[in-house]
Amino acid sequence: MPITIHDGTTVADGTPVGMNTGQYPRLDTDGNPLDGHGIYPLTGDDLADYNQRQADAVAAALPNAQSRKAAELEIIRHEKQYANVVYNTVTYDAGKVARANLTAMVTSFNFSAKTDDVWLDVDNNQVTLTEAEFQGLFDAMQVSQQTAYITEATKYAEIMALTTVVDVDAYDVNAGW
Repeated sequence: MPITIHDGTTVADGTPVGMNTGQYPRLDTDGNPLDGHGIYPLTGDDLADYNQRQADAVAAALPNAQSRKAAELEIIRHEKQYANVVYNTVTYDAGKVARANLTAMVTSFNFSAKTDDVWLDVDNNQVTLTEAEFQGLFDAMQVSQQTAYITEATKYAEIMALTTVVDVDAYDVNAGW
């Protein structure tokens, strides 16, 4: 659709235009703005500046899209990294606090004569685990965390290899975990 400019004429759709109501007024006899009030087609330095801004925006679009998608990916990795872990058919909390407590529990076997202890599953049931089972649960949590980091790194490389904003926007960070 053509654009009406300050002198009442029209310019083709897509023509870069600016607005300066002081320099390019278009008023009726009562001083009220008409269609095209202040609008003018860009020429010379104004057009060159506009074209440069457009080129800069296009050049920044892909890296910006990749950065946004990488931020989404980091959120998903964080969720996956601390997701519950199934060990010996029992589901355990693998959040930050649980991991810290489990680390302390595994370490405590080195300073005591105990051979087993209890741990809570996600439903708050007490589960008796041996020292080896505690170590196995600890290892399962570490594998879960490392898998999340490796998957994130792989997906990040895939995102950075994409060459269009459309492809980046279409990339599903939730798939393949």
